[in-house]
Formats: sequence, C-alpha cells, structure tokens
Amino acid sequence: MWVFLRLPALVTLLKVTRTVSVSDNGSVQTGPESPEDQDFFLQLALHLDAPSTEVQHLVSLLLVARKECPKATEACLPALSELRLAVWPHVQAETNSSFLPWMPSGHLDNMASEETQGGGVSSTRSMFYRHVFKAAGINTWANLHQITKDFYRAPYAATCKQFHLVDATRRTAFAFVRDPISRFISGYSELEYRSRAAIGWPKLENLSQALQGHPVGSPERAAAFFIEFLQTGIENNGHVRPQIEFFLPVGGCSIPMDFIGRTEHLQDDWVKMFALQNETVPPFGWPITTTMIVTKRVWRAFWVWQGQTPRTQARLILEADTCERFAGCS
Repeated sequence: MWVFLRLPALVTLLKVTRTVSVSDNGSVQTGPESPEDQDFFLQLALHLDAPSTEVQHLVSLLLVARKECPKATEACLPALSELRLAVWPHVQAETNSSFLPWMPSGHLDNMASEETQGGGVSSTRSMFYRHVFKAAGINTWANLHQITKDFYRAPYAATCKQFHLVDATRRTAFAFVRDPISRFISGYSELEYRSRAAIGWPKLENLSQALQGHPVGSPERAAAFFIEFLQTGIENNGHVRPQIEFFLPVGGCSIPMDFIGRTEHLQDDWVKMFALQNETVPPFGWPITTTMIVTKRVWRAFWVWQGQTPRTQARLILEADTCERFAGCS
C-alpha cells in the first residue's frame, strides 16, 4: 500500500485537503493566499512530470479550492472537478491504467445522510460539527458529550437548516482533518475488514468481490483494493473520499467552516477552537476504543517500517491493517 501511495499524482489527489488553510490560531483563512501556500502547492505539483504551464494551472486550481471549499461555496465543486480531470491523466500514466476518473460530484446523496452534529456549548453560542470520516470522529463526539448534553447527531440537511436559523455572530462551525496518507491507510484497514465481516453500511459487495481470492494480509489483496479505489473511489466511500469533499454544499445548503483543526495536534487545536469563542473546556481526551486499538497498531508498524526494504515495509503495514478489530489485538 505504501508503494502505491508514493505515486506523485495520487499524492496530489489525496493531499488536496492541504488546501484547507488555517491561521496560527486555527481559524479558517479566506483572504489572499500566503507565499507558504503557493510554495506548498508548487512543490506538490512539481512532483508531476508535466510542463510548467500545466504545473501553474494545477497550482491555480489548488488555490481556488483552498479559498472556496472551507467556506462551502458553489465554486468549490467546479474547482475540485477541474482539478480531478487535470490530475487524472498523470494517475493513469503512473498506474498504467485507463480507468475513467470518479468525480467529486459522485454519490453526494451519501454525503447528505452522513452524520453531522449541532448544539450549544453555552447559553450564548451554538456549535456545529462536520464529521470527516477517519479523523477522530468517535473521540470528538465523546469529548463533546462531556462538555454538554445539548449536542446531538443529525443528518446534514437538518443540521444545515438549523445552522442558518442561528445568528452568524452566535454560531461556530468546525471540523478536524487528518494527514491524508495516514487517513487513507486507516480507511483501507476499516473497509478491508468490513468487506470480510459483511458489517456496516454500505455492505461493500463490489469491494468484497474485487478482493475475493486474494489472501488476507497479502500484497495482492492490497493491490486489488487499490485498483478498485482507482476505478470507483470505493463508490466514493467517505472513509477514503478526499477530505475536502466533506465541505461541499449538499442539497443546496452549505455550512461554511469557521475552524478546521488537525488530528495530529488535536489537543492543542481543541483548546484554540474554544478560546476563539472565549470558552474554557476540559482538555481533549482519547477514550480507548476498538478503533484506537487498530490505529495504535498501524502506527507502531509505521515506526518499525521506516528504514526497511519496500517488501518488508508492505508486509509490516499489511499485517497491521488487517488486524482483527474485534479480537482484542493491541
């Protein structure tokens, strides 16, 4: 899996989430792009074997997405769609495939049913949480419930409607995102397991069929998953769907983000988010769950993985990814 994720075009595709730009205190920036942003996007695009004019075009698309998507404007989807079409020929060349691109507009109906969260932390403010899959969602919910019982889980449409009923000066919309590569590996781990256990929704019949006949924990099984991802995005499943697509308007309703934190320094960002609202809350905690057990196992394997040969790298990561989550492995 790590071998595949080193392909430059795929890294560009996954790392588009970096277009979610935040200031030092965590608030979402909507002004002109910074030189640091431009340099990051330029370095990302230069990894592709492309003429300079094409690289500049990719940089411009990334900057548009960076500006529009965190604020959930109607310009976000066209920017992401154009970026997908621009990157995809490089994906095809790197993977020697002719798969057609799966577009950000695909399965947006699923995004409408994916759960968000709204409620008031104090009597003076209301908060709205956009759950990005595989970005500490379960633990974020647990921490929110420790703060107030007013938080509740609801479909996007209901939460978005409620969001626009609250005065803009009294509401905060927030989310957390995760390093795209580690998130993809975590998403692979969960979906691969679900395809075997036949649990959860959706049932992942197509993925299960694609993986059939490939031994659990084998490079062949990981390759089959990756091919299915290239063909369908695993049907735009939220566990491997690019994170920035979670901020798209759905059903004509949008929730612009005021704060987007990162799970890599979630405890600090948790404090910053509430400080922006003049709120003081308990530190962010990490309740132990089966999800966390797998995450710890994957990251232990990652640290061992560094410095090993590519074959050993693949074996170590695959062993961690295919851990039986409900068997109590640690």
